[in-house]
Amino acid sequence: MGDKMKGNKKGVSPLIATVLLIAFSVALGAVVMNWGTSYVRDTSEASEANSDDKVMCSTAVDVEFTEVSGVKRVFYSNSSDTNITLKIGVRNTGNQDINGFYVSMIGNTDILTEKYAFEQGSILLKGYAKSFDEIFDSGVTNVADFLSNGKLVGIELVPYTMVNGREVTCAGKSIKLNAIDLDN
Repeated sequence: MGDKMKGNKKGVSPLIATVLLIAFSVALGAVVMNWGTSYVRDTSEASEANSDDKVMCSTAVDVEFTEVSGVKRVFYSNSSDTNITLKIGVRNTGNQDINGFYVSMIGNTDILTEKYAFEQGSILLKGYAKSFDEIFDSGVTNVADFLSNGKLVGIELVPYTMVNGREVTCAGKSIKLNAIDLDN
């Protein structure tokens, strides 16, 4: 009788091990499939949103500097020994409202970038023009060191807009001016 019990235990143990191994494999497979499905869904949603943003930027966003008698409306002044104030006129010629710009001031020794956001309720509506001031703290001890022969090398504006509560920067729609176009 002792031998029968021993034989049964040997026969049951591999069967239980096999069942447990199969159950563990199925459970692990279910976990991996659940994670994989979530990962693919999240990645495709992010990719779709990014694609929508790029399409919107390329088709609906367009800005230009405003002109008076053929001269673009960008002025700058040294408001102190370390600050430069830009006065910029822009027109929204696209179909999407503009919430603000990343304004880069290109100097002799450096590029300074500031984010300019139009006040709530004062965004740059499609078809309209607006002027705004941006004050740069050049971070240098003397503005003359930043300027090239008393002039800025240039400026660049990168528009951004809000879509579904997210900021969308349209780098491909930036506008630029060189020093020749700037008035002091």
